[in-house]
Amino acid sequence: MPGTDLYFRYKATSDQFRSTSFPLDVPSRTVPTYGVDFINSLTNKTVPATDEYSVNANMSGATSGNNTKLTLTPGVDLYFRTKATASVFLSNIQHLDIPAKTTPNYSVDFATKQTNVVVPATDEYSVNANMSGASLGNNTKLTLTPGTDLYFRTKASSSGFQSNIQHLVVPAIPAVPNYVVDFVNKTTTANVPATVEYSTNSNMSGATAGTNTKVSLTPGTDLYLRTKSTATAFASAIQTLDVPAAPAQPAYVVDFSTEKTTANVPATVEYSTNANMSSATTATGVKVSLTPGTNLYFRVKATNSSFASSASMLTVPARPAAPVITINYQTGTTTENITSGIEYDETNTFNNANAGSGVKLILVPGTTLYFRHASTASAFSSLVKTLAVPAKPAAPSFTVDYVNEKTNENADNTIEYSEQDNFSPKIDGTGTKVSLTPGTSLYFRKKSTSGSFASDIQLLDVKSRPTITFNGGDTVKSKTFDLAVTFPAGVTGFSDSDAEVTNGTVKSVSGTYKLSMEATAPGDVTVKIPANVVTENNFASATFKVHYKNTTGVAKLNSETEILIYPNPASHYLFVDIKGNVSAPVKVTVYTASGKAVKTEVIEKLQDKIDIQSLPVGLYILEIVKGNDKTSLKFMKE
Repeated sequence: MPGTDLYFRYKATSDQFRSTSFPLDVPSRTVPTYGVDFINSLTNKTVPATDEYSVNANMSGATSGNNTKLTLTPGVDLYFRTKATASVFLSNIQHLDIPAKTTPNYSVDFATKQTNVVVPATDEYSVNANMSGASLGNNTKLTLTPGTDLYFRTKASSSGFQSNIQHLVVPAIPAVPNYVVDFVNKTTTANVPATVEYSTNSNMSGATAGTNTKVSLTPGTDLYLRTKSTATAFASAIQTLDVPAAPAQPAYVVDFSTEKTTANVPATVEYSTNANMSSATTATGVKVSLTPGTNLYFRVKATNSSFASSASMLTVPARPAAPVITINYQTGTTTENITSGIEYDETNTFNNANAGSGVKLILVPGTTLYFRHASTASAFSSLVKTLAVPAKPAAPSFTVDYVNEKTNENADNTIEYSEQDNFSPKIDGTGTKVSLTPGTSLYFRKKSTSGSFASDIQLLDVKSRPTITFNGGDTVKSKTFDLAVTFPAGVTGFSDSDAEVTNGTVKSVSGTYKLSMEATAPGDVTVKIPANVVTENNFASATFKVHYKNTTGVAKLNSETEILIYPNPASHYLFVDIKGNVSAPVKVTVYTASGKAVKTEVIEKLQDKIDIQSLPVGLYILEIVKGNDKTSLKFMKE
């Protein structure tokens, strides 16, 4: 057995001793000692022809060395042995472990844009697949250029081959996001997904990940957005979203006189009564009408390229309170002076308004006036005071009692009257009828109160009395004479029977109006026109009196008989004297002026008397009848 010496001797025989032993040097088997030259991929020494090698552990297919270093195939172990010779055993087999080539395993740290691990100085890298221009690592992570692949390998060393080349794919940076400003809603136009982050800082510090909703924007603050890095992709380049500042607030001023803005509001501006601009109205290039007490908010409208401005508030104060205006019914004016700061009109449009002049305003009953404080540079016209000026009450309706020379109606204490149309002076009613003076008209009205005007005025036309005139003196000698009756105006319905006559008769009436009179007996003849004898009504006239000097008043019964009555007027007895060719008895009848018989008797003597004491005062007619003869005489009972 190689490596185990043997000792030999001759064995003893019968005839000789055994010999001394002598050694047999049996050398041990050797083992080749090849190593790997990793740098050159060779054995570290030449392989002589006395050695053989094989890729098989049993040395099958062994190949003899050729006195050169053997090219090695990484990952393919070799087995070596020294061949047996005349002087040496076949050696033991050397198992030469030839490790396979390694491959670096770098990956991309997409967040930092570096290799995931440091690159040691034993590794080299290049942008070229053939490793030309390779650089050595420096024990730091390698900064990567997105879109530029790198190639890595481990350099050969005393303990390892040069590695395989690792192709590290370094993808390009994703496209820059392309978000757009929604100027109307102050957001991005599109939702920002969770794969995108944004920041108000250009270095993306404090970045916020999207939430699949639109991102609210702050006018004047730019936004920076990028696609976030992932385990397999870089963060994209940063999009700078230019977020311009909002336009300046519009500023408008109240024109208190027109109740509009002082300036036209262009169509680029919208306005609302709500601070949040809900239900906003787009202006039309004209002045905006204002509602006192309702503030308006204005802003420049958003466009496709600019934000809406912030809203400016136009304070629109409420109207001032209406002026206090009341009616003075006694004076027919306003109670208050109407100052120049107050305007008034007959319509509530105030299209023809008048300014006050500092005095009380004369009012027209039955009309309506509208008052307000006029607008100023800092206040609207006030609320409107509607002053309903009631109509005057209807005029009272008094009528004339021509008989009693009073009004037919009582005048109570709500009535005042005067002979002057301006009621100066005036007399208050006392609840009784008003005495009238014929020929003096009166003005009546209801007095004013705290709540109503004096009424319209009634002019009560109080006519003059009829007048009786005579062109002669106060004594007449002729039994017949003419009187003139004058009424205050043209009248109708006057006849000869309308006059009240004592000691005489009206023989006829002609014209307007001549009374042909005939005295009855010597003495006073009186004539009076009673009240209401004409259609148009009249006062009683004054009593006209004339003296008939002939002491006998005669009436003829027939051609041969005269009849006298006296005295006239009479108070107790009326004496009758009948002379001529006639004999008693004679029938006499007393009639009133209206023709009613009030007394009839038969006188038995031609000179007799008739008792008239029971008759009322007035005009009467005495009728005397004898057979077929008849006559009449008028007399007055006093």
